[in-house]
Amino acid sequence: METDLLSPQKILNEIKETLPEYRGYAFNTWFNDVFNKDLYIIGTYKANANLQNYRSLDYDGPLAALRDAKLYLEQNVGENYTISDRDLNPEKAASLIAYCIADFYVKQALTDAKLKPSDYSIEDNQVKFLTALKKYQSNDWLSERKCKAAFLQ
Repeated sequence: METDLLSPQKILNEIKETLPEYRGYAFNTWFNDVFNKDLYIIGTYKANANLQNYRSLDYDGPLAALRDAKLYLEQNVGENYTISDRDLNPEKAASLIAYCIADFYVKQALTDAKLKPSDYSIEDNQVKFLTALKKYQSNDWLSERKCKAAFLQ
């Protein structure tokens, strides 16, 4: 069983693998379908294992994932986010942190490619987006500390 599904590399791979299926759709439609519509990790045992392996700057595990998701949503989405009983469900907690990590990378790549979330994912735009996304796949960016430090700014 994979226990690194919440790592930056796995999230980036999910972005790259799912985008071609949404050619012709707006980037925000693709993002919503992949990271916001359904659970990212199915199965309580699998979600728990992935949350246990979650690494933050100063803490590890499920509570660090929830704290990072809360901080990210408050700083980047503008929501005053309160962790609720719903978030303590491992599948929902794993999906929440996956959403936040993916949102960070997608926003960065769209900005670098000079695209908007409402732009259509036509071939030229996908090439621009994926080219911009490559920057974040370097070993330097994938180091847990650098990614998490940027993620939580």
